[in-house]
Amino acid sequence: MLWWISALAWGQVNAEDLADKAGSPGLAGDLSARGAFFLGNLDLVDVEGVARGHWTRVDPKTEALRTRLLAQISGALRTLAGRRLLDQRLIHLRATHFDRARFGPDVFAQLNNDVIRLLRWRAVGGVGVSARPFVFDAWEVGFGTAYMAEFEDRNVTDEPRQVLNHRWSTYVSWTAQLHETFSWTNTVYVQPRFDRFADLQVLNETAVRFAVAKWLSYVTTVQLRVDTEPPMGVVPVDARFIVGLMLHGARPPHLRAPL
Repeated sequence: MLWWISALAWGQVNAEDLADKAGSPGLAGDLSARGAFFLGNLDLVDVEGVARGHWTRVDPKTEALRTRLLAQISGALRTLAGRRLLDQRLIHLRATHFDRARFGPDVFAQLNNDVIRLLRWRAVGGVGVSARPFVFDAWEVGFGTAYMAEFEDRNVTDEPRQVLNHRWSTYVSWTAQLHETFSWTNTVYVQPRFDRFADLQVLNETAVRFAVAKWLSYVTTVQLRVDTEPPMGVVPVDARFIVGLMLHGARPPHLRAPL
């Protein structure tokens, strides 16, 4: 049985617009965790946690978002009879500034590993621009584009172990508050390699949230990742379906897709 309990806010590996779009200036943070343990006929350990902090500055007159600093740490481990089925860790840092036209520079860095995708570790860094041209009470649309350097140290034998790629990362994201208790968010990333557009990474995350109480929401999230040229032996398409509960101390931040 899959279960998810989040303290203060939803804990997903996010990259864009993690701060609430208005009315939440200053320093904030959230923690989330899940776990499952079986002993006896089935020897299973399955744990995952996320710690996130962000600082935002808003326009004192319009309350529009001006500056956002973000830091996130997460990890996941799943073992079956002592064998690692899942082992992931991630650190993400990001800084974004918007002018009065809701347009501005975006700088990010990330370090992660992923046993399933044969990544001993992966380092990502980039710079670009983000825009939030349409921000209303009930819905919001944002997009961005950036240069991204990607270095991977892979657990492979028949192909290069260390790979450096230069990618063009572009995203489009929208959020709709369909009802005061019901919202829908979707983000799509497209990341081709500059020297080989056929080497393409596509990431999509869609999330539906239903508030059942002032501090409690029910959340369903679907993630899809496509890598057209993964390491040998790795399936190019990954899908993940997550259901659970979210405890939050304020209006939940918008969900965004991972890098």
